[in-house]
Amino acid sequence: MVNFLVFGGFFLILSLKVLKNAQIYLKSPNKKFPIYSTIGLFYSISAGIYTYLSGLRIDLSFNYGIANFGYVLLVSFIFKGTFLILGLKKRSEIFIYGLVALTTSTIFINLG
Repeated sequence: MVNFLVFGGFFLILSLKVLKNAQIYLKSPNKKFPIYSTIGLFYSISAGIYTYLSGLRIDLSFNYGIANFGYVLLVSFIFKGTFLILGLKKRSEIFIYGLVALTTSTIFINLG
């Protein structure tokens, strides 16, 4: 139950932040929409959904999706340096969020 509440809150905050930043990019004609970070975000969400649909428990599917999100953030840290769909413009922010996502998912996978 705790895992479900933690991950439900995580996805709620994540979706609100994505909607806020997408609205900024769609309203401003000067800014280019961050398609690569959006694809990376949808990749990690779809990985979690796919594992759930293939028969894994829902808490482990959330953990798998968050682990993939951590990997996507670390790849973004190495290659691009930004993850604009979430408003992350500094490499240090991306690295910290990526490590937190990987650490959190690892802890919850081992607890579950």
